[in-house]
Amino acid sequence: MKNTGLRKSLPFLFITMVLLFIPIIVFAYPVPWTTESYRTYAYTDIDGALANSEENFGPLLPITASALSTKPVGSGYFIIGSYAHSEITSSGMTIETRANGYGDVAGRNVADTSFTGIFTASAPLFQYSFSYSGDQDVDRGFTFITIDDLTASTTLFSQNITTDSTNIFAIDTPVGHSIRVYYGMSIGVLDSYPGLASNNLTQSLTYSTAVAPEPVSSILFVTGGALLAGRRFLRRKA
Repeated sequence: MKNTGLRKSLPFLFITMVLLFIPIIVFAYPVPWTTESYRTYAYTDIDGALANSEENFGPLLPITASALSTKPVGSGYFIIGSYAHSEITSSGMTIETRANGYGDVAGRNVADTSFTGIFTASAPLFQYSFSYSGDQDVDRGFTFITIDDLTASTTLFSQNITTDSTNIFAIDTPVGHSIRVYYGMSIGVLDSYPGLASNNLTQSLTYSTAVAPEPVSSILFVTGGALLAGRRFLRRKA
């Protein structure tokens, strides 16, 4: 009898799961950005000198920024270098840094990528889906996201992530308020090890954004109620 009841309830459970995710997937739609800006930045130096940098802005993609500093050391037999590169394409962001040292001479570099967008909330939920990976070293590299309510002058959400991660953030946004979204990656390397040493780090970030008509909490509440009602109905039928 128990197995029969379970088999009868399986179709209902499947429908319940569909009802749970349809409002999030189907009814989510692109963010109605009013302003969009992308930024790439690269900086290098060797012992605070021989500095080079490049900074570029979107919204047209792709955009890149690269910087390189070099210096002969050890009677010219070895050339140490500091290199930084950042890039944003339609498929995501990547940054790369390389620094090496020789004796007391060290290379330093910084690379950043970011997006800043503003929109008027037309739905009560903002979704940020992302996948982040990189060669993190002593928390020198990280991805970040900050969401501000400009109308209320408050921060709705802010987080830095320093480990490989894939996640979806769902943030409540007051309808009618002006919302600013800021996300991207940053990395910095200072190679000050004695002797010959090097540090090479890379990071990548893919992401998508959307707005949805209903908060996840409301969807779960309604779906949970439907599930309980369905179970009672199945018990009566049995």
